[in-house]
Amino acid sequence: MVDRHEKIVALLARKGYRSVAELSAELSVSEMTIRRDLEKLEEKGLIKRTYGGAYTGQEIIEVDYRVRETKCQAEKEAIG
Repeated sequence: MVDRHEKIVALLARKGYRSVAELSAELSVSEMTIRRDLEKLEEKGLIKRTYGGAYTGQEIIEVDYRVRETKCQAEKEAIG
């Protein structure tokens, strides 16, 4: 594994989620390089990619849309 790949995995393990832009800035490489690295790491099963970033693969709890739809209903109606 490339040294940069190890650094990416370590950063994600410490922080959970990181955006491509954050990883790019921290490692002083282009965002395209980070995207390619994330693709390779995901193929190896070390991380999970998301739109614009990645996380370590530890389960992220996503609230069902129906629950989010009813949350803060008064505020949403006030907005229109």
